[in-house]
Amino acid sequence: MGRKGTATPSETPSTSSPTPSTATPTASATGRVTPTPPPRRRPGAAAWTPGVYYRPGDAVTHRGADYVCRQSHTAQADWQPQDTPTLWRAT
Repeated sequence: MGRKGTATPSETPSTSSPTPSTATPTASATGRVTPTPPPRRRPGAAAWTPGVYYRPGDAVTHRGADYVCRQSHTAQADWQPQDTPTLWRAT
């Protein structure tokens, strides 16, 4: 007499892949889009100084003008705020 074979279930690999999340502006209950908050301002912003690490939103003064950092960087003497609009935005 022969043995009856039984099917052995095999695991099927999952084909789902993670869905990337993308940030999108959200509307409030009134349908208005929430605005982006203004840059961080430090009361009595410090003078711009070479050798200091700045982060986006940091505020400094230099030669009588106020600036807000746009991009993280360590300041260099030849990267003064008035000469580097990719690093600093005048306010």
